[in-house]
Amino acid sequence: MARHANSNWNLPENSGTPHYHEWNSIICALLMDLRDEMRVLNRTLQCKNFQAIPARLLRVARNTDRQMKKKARP
Repeated sequence: MARHANSNWNLPENSGTPHYHEWNSIICALLMDLRDEMRVLNRTLQCKNFQAIPARLLRVARNTDRQMKKKARP
């Protein structure tokens, strides 16, 4: 089966254009596009640098908090 990634589909309307894709091939191509996007997303989510973002943000937040001045004791 040919891949039709990111294609604009000519759906059957009353426009009279001669070239149409079959519904089964459109659905299959869309599912393949979704699968490709999910693979990219899964690779991103499994990346160690991506997973370290929350810890880095917490460290940045801790380092940028203002220090409270201690009150002088009489």
